[in-house]
Amino acid sequence: MSDSEPDAVVILGGLMDVEAARLDADSTAHLARGVVEPLRKSFDGRLVVLDPEHSAIDLGVPDITWCPDWYDVVPGWVMSHGQSDCVRISKIAGNTALNTAKRIGRSIILGRTRRLGKGTESRGYEGRIVSTLTGVEVGHLMIGKAARCMEEGSRHSCQQGFALVEVSDHDVAVEPIIIKHGQFVVRGAIYAAPPIRRGSRTPSEAGLK
Repeated sequence: MSDSEPDAVVILGGLMDVEAARLDADSTAHLARGVVEPLRKSFDGRLVVLDPEHSAIDLGVPDITWCPDWYDVVPGWVMSHGQSDCVRISKIAGNTALNTAKRIGRSIILGRTRRLGKGTESRGYEGRIVSTLTGVEVGHLMIGKAARCMEEGSRHSCQQGFALVEVSDHDVAVEPIIIKHGQFVVRGAIYAAPPIRRGSRTPSEAGLK
């Protein structure tokens, strides 16, 4: 985070493997300590959270922008957690986002599927491209074996990862970054995620209800 110095960080939902109705003070405190506070130690810019389940939570952490589900990036591009009726899940990474992009007529960066993938479709005539739509799915940052929201049979079809988004005056470039064996590569540099300390717990393991 400190190396890339982004202008903003957008979390596309799924902050906790706990239903919003079952959250209590301990649960929200665990979320703030485990997700938001470590992020704020290395990033003090704009933090946007798209989470229709937990958007009303008061984490006690300042400077967070909550959005119910949709976030406009630039004209022609949106981000979404993916709870809308226009999102129809595909088991192929990237297809859910691309098909959604074709339905809404906008390129989209999508959460929800826990898959990491990118698809693009262009249309035109006589060698001229007149429109291009892109759909990107951003993967997940969960511990698969501990996540109750991931069914046993679906864990092998999901990918840990995130996406880097670069916006210029006339273009948007999105790069899905896959995490394998606790490592990922950005612009040729290898980064290693810190190991999970013995005794540390995910929200699921902590029994938060």
